[in-house]
Amino acid sequence: MTTPVRAVLPSRPLPWITAKTVLLLFYLYGGRLLSRLPPGLFNRVRPVADVAFQILSSHRTNAIVEELTVAFPEVPRSKLLAVRREFASASVRRALDDLLLERGRDKPNCTAFVGREHLDEALAAGRGVLLAGLHWQAGRVARRYLRNAGYPILSMRMERLPRLVTGRLGHDALVTRYADFFRGLHDDEVFNTDRDRSLKMLARLRSNGIVSILMDGFVSEHCTDLPFMGRIRPFPAGIFYLARAAGCPILPIFSRGGMQAVEIEIGRPVPLDRSLPAEQFWRVHLPALVTILENQVRAHPEEWTWTRL
Repeated sequence: MTTPVRAVLPSRPLPWITAKTVLLLFYLYGGRLLSRLPPGLFNRVRPVADVAFQILSSHRTNAIVEELTVAFPEVPRSKLLAVRREFASASVRRALDDLLLERGRDKPNCTAFVGREHLDEALAAGRGVLLAGLHWQAGRVARRYLRNAGYPILSMRMERLPRLVTGRLGHDALVTRYADFFRGLHDDEVFNTDRDRSLKMLARLRSNGIVSILMDGFVSEHCTDLPFMGRIRPFPAGIFYLARAAGCPILPIFSRGGMQAVEIEIGRPVPLDRSLPAEQFWRVHLPALVTILENQVRAHPEEWTWTRL
């Protein structure tokens, strides 16, 4: 049974209804009806939704341009604006794909799986696998495909949901529905607030399973600030404690596309010097992993969720 979710409203009184209230009502309820359409009809909605979103969200995606300007100071603004449009299109694709993922009716179509041999070789060693990634637009689709392909993944996730600021009309009902919807997108997960999270992930690894950790997802007690895309950001070190305890490899993962055509790339194992003491182990290897992930973002900036829209 799902525990009802109540959001804390800001101290300043909200209007009774906002544009976001209308959008969420349509997405969470109308979108669910649209997801029942045959795939051919549902896919016809995609370009219409893309155009509408590009128009309605132009003022919000300006924040992306600011981030891109910091990350790519040498790139002309015209090209950054093109990346912003690509990012917005990818965000629409992600939102529509989430409707299909929640229903669980359609299966992702994978058009490229690069580096599958790295995953298979790591599993053949029998010590489990840690997948290190970021919040890619196609991340949930990729994990669903991997599960269907025989690679079930335990995901580490923040328990706190993104903050929804809507009007007072139906606010609590919308937040509760969104929480239920969001939970329906994830198959097998452990929350960052779970006191036994490390033990659960270690148990999965020791049973030769796969654990996924998104390095930009949360801040833990063991973090260090590192340069990333032109800014200084905190990155958690827990993945290296797990790798050291389980003796398993860490594989970077990248994904792009969506339900119609998802591409997955799994990199070679991150080189690890297991003779190092625990504290030095993560401090030495974390910057190298962050550099790998940063290079992925620089190659495909539209695929990283710079900000939630």
